[in-house]
Amino acid sequence: MVRPHDVGGAEGYGRVHPSPDEPPFEHVWEARVHAVHQQLVAAGVYSRDEGRDGIERLTATEYALGYYERRFLATVRLLQERGILGEDELAELILRDQP
Repeated sequence: MVRPHDVGGAEGYGRVHPSPDEPPFEHVWEARVHAVHQQLVAAGVYSRDEGRDGIERLTATEYALGYYERRFLATVRLLQERGILGEDELAELILRDQP
Protein backbone atom coordinates (compact mmCIF):
# COMPACT_ATOMS: atom_id res chain seq x y z
CA MET A 1 0.00 0.00 0.00
CA VAL A 2 1.32 3.44 -0.89
CA ARG A 3 0.95 6.06 1.84
CA PRO A 4 1.25 9.84 1.38
CA HIS A 5 4.73 9.94 2.93
CA ASP A 6 6.09 7.35 0.48
CA VAL A 7 7.87 9.46 -2.12
CA GLY A 8 10.58 6.91 -2.87
CA GLY A 9 11.91 7.49 -6.36
CA ALA A 10 9.89 10.68 -6.82
CA GLU A 11 11.79 13.57 -8.35
CA GLY A 12 11.55 17.30 -7.83
CA TYR A 13 11.88 17.55 -4.07
CA GLY A 14 15.50 18.66 -4.10
CA ARG A 15 17.80 19.14 -1.15
CA VAL A 16 16.82 20.81 2.07
CA HIS A 17 18.83 23.97 2.68
CA PRO A 18 18.16 25.09 6.26
CA SER A 19 18.89 28.69 7.13
CA PRO A 20 21.35 29.12 10.03
CA ASP A 21 19.27 32.11 11.18
CA GLU A 22 16.00 30.20 11.29
CA PRO A 23 14.74 29.41 14.80
CA PRO A 24 14.06 25.73 15.52
CA PHE A 25 10.42 26.48 16.35
CA GLU A 26 8.24 29.15 14.78
CA HIS A 27 5.65 28.96 17.57
CA VAL A 28 5.75 27.98 21.25
CA TRP A 29 3.20 25.21 20.70
CA GLU A 30 5.59 23.53 18.22
CA ALA A 31 8.27 23.31 20.91
CA ARG A 32 5.69 21.82 23.25
CA VAL A 33 4.62 19.19 20.72
CA HIS A 34 8.28 18.28 20.26
CA ALA A 35 8.90 18.14 24.02
CA VAL A 36 5.79 16.03 24.69
CA HIS A 37 6.83 13.57 21.98
CA GLN A 38 10.39 13.32 23.36
CA GLN A 39 9.13 12.75 26.90
CA LEU A 40 6.63 10.08 25.82
CA VAL A 41 9.39 8.21 23.99
CA ALA A 42 11.76 8.58 26.98
CA ALA A 43 9.03 7.29 29.32
CA GLY A 44 8.44 4.26 27.09
CA VAL A 45 4.84 5.17 26.26
CA TYR A 46 5.69 4.54 22.62
CA SER A 47 8.90 4.13 20.65
CA ARG A 48 10.36 6.42 18.00
CA ASP A 49 9.40 3.81 15.42
CA GLU A 50 5.82 3.81 16.68
CA GLY A 51 5.86 7.62 16.54
CA ARG A 52 7.03 7.51 12.94
CA ASP A 53 4.39 4.90 12.12
CA GLY A 54 1.77 7.18 13.68
CA ILE A 55 2.78 9.89 11.22
CA GLU A 56 2.85 7.44 8.33
CA ARG A 57 -0.71 6.33 9.13
CA LEU A 58 -2.12 9.85 8.73
CA THR A 59 -4.50 10.48 5.86
CA ALA A 60 -3.17 12.33 2.81
CA THR A 61 -4.97 15.49 4.00
CA GLU A 62 -3.47 15.22 7.48
CA TYR A 63 -0.04 14.43 6.09
CA ALA A 64 -0.17 17.59 3.94
CA LEU A 65 -0.14 19.70 7.13
CA GLY A 66 3.09 21.04 8.61
CA TYR A 67 5.62 18.90 10.48
CA TYR A 68 4.44 19.74 14.00
CA GLU A 69 0.78 19.40 13.06
CA ARG A 70 1.60 15.88 11.83
CA ARG A 71 3.53 15.13 15.02
CA PHE A 72 0.61 16.40 17.13
CA LEU A 73 -1.97 14.28 15.27
CA ALA A 74 0.23 11.18 15.43
CA THR A 75 0.80 11.69 19.17
CA VAL A 76 -2.93 12.10 19.74
CA ARG A 77 -3.62 8.91 17.80
CA LEU A 78 -1.02 6.92 19.73
CA LEU A 79 -2.26 8.17 23.11
CA GLN A 80 -5.88 7.52 22.17
CA GLU A 81 -5.03 3.99 21.03
CA ARG A 82 -3.47 3.38 24.42
CA GLY A 83 -6.43 4.97 26.26
CA ILE A 84 -4.15 7.55 27.89
CA LEU A 85 -5.29 10.96 26.70
CA GLY A 86 -7.83 12.49 24.36
CA GLU A 87 -7.22 15.11 21.67
CA ASP A 88 -8.90 17.88 23.66
CA GLU A 89 -6.83 17.11 26.75
CA LEU A 90 -3.56 17.08 24.82
CA ALA A 91 -4.44 20.26 22.93
CA GLU A 92 -5.17 21.96 26.27
CA LEU A 93 -1.75 20.96 27.60
CA ILE A 94 0.12 22.08 24.49
CA LEU A 95 -1.79 25.27 23.78
CA ARG A 96 -1.95 26.45 27.37
CA ASP A 97 -0.84 30.08 27.81
CA GLN A 98 -0.88 30.81 24.08
CA PRO A 99 -1.61 34.41 23.06
